[in-house]
Amino acid sequence: MDGHSAGTRADFDAIVVGAGPNGSWAAKELTEAGMRVAVVDAGAVLRDALFSGTPDTSDLFDLRYQVFRLKSLLKGDRHRAFNKFIDRSTSELYLDRATHPYQTAPGTDFAWSRVRAVGGRGHLWGRVMLRFTDDQFRRPGFEWPVKSADLDDHYDEVETLMELGGAPSGTETVPDGRYMRARALNELESVFRDAVQARWSSRQAVVNHVAEYAPSPLSPMLQAAAATGHLDLLSGTVVTSLHEGRNGAVDGLHVVDTSTGARSVLHAPHIVLAASAFETTRLLLNSASEAHPGGVGNHSGLLGTRLLEHIMVSVLDQLPGHLVSKQPDYHHDSFHLNEEPHGFYIPGYAAAEHPGGSPFDFGVQGTISTDTGLFYVGAFGETEPTDSNRLRLDPSKLDRHGVPIASIDYRWSATDVALFDRARRDVGEMVGEFERAAGIQLRSPLASRLYSKLVAERPTPGSNHECGGARMGLDPASSVVDSFGRVWSAPNVVVCDTSVFPSIPQQNPTLTSMALAVRAARHLAGSVG
Repeated sequence: MDGHSAGTRADFDAIVVGAGPNGSWAAKELTEAGMRVAVVDAGAVLRDALFSGTPDTSDLFDLRYQVFRLKSLLKGDRHRAFNKFIDRSTSELYLDRATHPYQTAPGTDFAWSRVRAVGGRGHLWGRVMLRFTDDQFRRPGFEWPVKSADLDDHYDEVETLMELGGAPSGTETVPDGRYMRARALNELESVFRDAVQARWSSRQAVVNHVAEYAPSPLSPMLQAAAATGHLDLLSGTVVTSLHEGRNGAVDGLHVVDTSTGARSVLHAPHIVLAASAFETTRLLLNSASEAHPGGVGNHSGLLGTRLLEHIMVSVLDQLPGHLVSKQPDYHHDSFHLNEEPHGFYIPGYAAAEHPGGSPFDFGVQGTISTDTGLFYVGAFGETEPTDSNRLRLDPSKLDRHGVPIASIDYRWSATDVALFDRARRDVGEMVGEFERAAGIQLRSPLASRLYSKLVAERPTPGSNHECGGARMGLDPASSVVDSFGRVWSAPNVVVCDTSVFPSIPQQNPTLTSMALAVRAARHLAGSVG
């Protein structure tokens, strides 16, 4: 299965670019349909030892554990210093901006978080999987070409294989999933829920939905694809552009072997792009030709526009010592975050508290752990979709493989900033209400104090849940791909990542992007079967 064979010419039924969650789902669907599939990824397969070692029992709030953050801060890298997914065991997996450059528009910045490994950021995420609602798919002006009924079965499949944990919400705004594991609020989280709802009846905390599959070098989806015998995993292979045949149709990929620098072309009649929202957009833009001036998919001039990202508020504090277990059942595991079987989610409540106000809203999630002492509450806010937030290429600056670097122009709108201010106020009030109800005062570690002083006043845009750039729609004039991710101007190229999102609802986008990938790949397999 595993081979570093980008230097050899091979024929496949389909090639999938990117071995993260979305690409892995596409590979699973296509191989199980009997197609011969190559999955191409720039990273290496991570070592088994990263997932099978003894859990790190260090105190998360010990300065010795956090020293790498201080070093990053001294170097001026605030993103690496304060990214909660980057710690001393995972820092080496993230690409360094100096070595793998990109640029931002004058007067702006964007903290683009990139993991170079087979599995990508699918190894390092909070695993929260919440379904979107029809109201979110039907947002006026930013409608999606799909609805909940189109994805319900695919949601079920994703939740089953990824072992969703949760509990019935009893609300319309948090659709129930297919729960494979039971989760429940712990005692302190119940205090938080009751205290908040007693003061604000519209703020209903329910049990969060979290994927509980065991971490390993290959995702459950990629393992299933490998088991078919139809998968070739080409790790350490960078895709530089799409290849076109004599008739102008896309028929493969230009690739580079990262260990040898050898260049070659891989051929297949079907190409699936799941490299991440920004990398997929960059690849399409870099595939300009006579048949596709401006890049494959740029027929309407929209490729690279309407980048999307959540605006975030985070409170990360420490419980008082007397509430922390002396014999914890769980320890911090960077590859299995939210492993503890609890955690809460508060869906958006703006319509109830501010009728007639902005249509954009935020959700709040959190965990209060007596095992690690962690108190975390975070708000994830919808941002206003705008075509001025965009990704271009800078042909005057090339990366180590000769590909023009990405130039990201992203700015918070006045609507985004107003939502951030409301979220920061509301989260602060809810934390204070919890402290009063629990009769405690949370401890603020040094990293949190520095974050509050240097970042929290007005956060730098960054890629926690980046989406957009190749949005889906029903009309080629106003979208890049159709409802099955097929590029309008090159229908044998299928996009299966969050670049297709027309808007960014408040929930983590990963579940919906995986469900869309299943739907798109199954449609592709059916069309050639």
